[in-house]
Parts: sequence; structure tokens; C-alpha cells
Amino acid sequence: MSNPTPPRPGKFSPEVIAAVAERLLPSVQECLVEVHGNELDHLKSALEDCSYGHWEGYKLAKCLDEHYYWSDACDTQLCEILDNAEAIAYKVCQVLVSDWVKSNKIEPPFPVGTAVEFVSGWNKLTGKVAAINYGTAEYAVQEDGKTYSPSESGFVEGYLVPYERVKAIEKEAAHGSANADGSD
Repeated sequence: MSNPTPPRPGKFSPEVIAAVAERLLPSVQECLVEVHGNELDHLKSALEDCSYGHWEGYKLAKCLDEHYYWSDACDTQLCEILDNAEAIAYKVCQVLVSDWVKSNKIEPPFPVGTAVEFVSGWNKLTGKVAAINYGTAEYAVQEDGKTYSPSESGFVEGYLVPYERVKAIEKEAAHGSANADGSD
């Protein structure tokens, strides 16, 4: 029996949060009036507990003030520094996902043109695989019923969906079970 593939690293993975906090720490410490001594732990906790799905500098600063009594946390300079958390997390996550794909030898199974279903938000959608990013094991899926313009730069429009969240489906010919000769 083979070992299951570990889960894909995500924005809220502990290793991403730790990397974001460590990269923000030097700039955060420069603008603090009062040194708390455990800024790294506080930053990690704020990123874990106070993000509510997205990271905004003001919300993170407010969390640091409310939960850890950083009286200077709502300073404009600190808010601007903390605004970088989202971009840092994206970059760190891309590297970790790329490493995850390589170390687990992941190859998305469906070729371009495959009819698939996937979930976006609360909606189950169908479409076709328009492109594959092998480095991050993601599909660019173009939703059925939508018009997509070709791009001169080679960019493919559509939903970027992790391979493990895509399921191949069979399209019914002529919307039902009618025979090819038109008889029922």
C-alpha cells in the first residue's frame, strides 16, 4: 500500500504563516515604538487567528492591538508593512506548491480539452480544460456557456483550479439518450 500524497500547501498552512511572519518581522520591529520581545509569535498568531480568509494590514494591526496590546499597532506605517502579508503568502505558497508537485511526482491526469466539473465558491461548475500548469499542478478551466477571447500573449482565461479539485465528466450527446438515427 502506497503512502497517500500529503495535502497541497495553502495560504493558511503553518509553514506559509511562519514564512510570512518571519519575512515581515524585521520591518515590523523597525517601526515599533515599544519592543514586546515576542513579536514573531504574535505575528504568527495574528496571521492564523485574525485573517478571516484574507490579510489586510489594518485588520492584522487591529488584531495585534486587541489581542496582544500592541498600543502602536494601528500606526499607518505598520499597517502598510502588514499589507504585504498577502503578496508574501502568495509567493511563498507558489514555491511550496512547486516543491510539493516535484517531491510527490504529481502529474495532472486530464489532457487539454477534457470536460470537467469543479467547485468555485459554493457553485459546482462544468467546463473544459484549456491549459495545464504542470509546475503547480493546476488546470485553467473555461466554464461552459462563457465566451473567452484568445490572447496574443498566450495567456489562457478561465478558472485556475488545483488538479485534485477537478473531476472528468462525460458530456451527453444531444442532451439525452436519443439514438444517433433520431429514434427513441
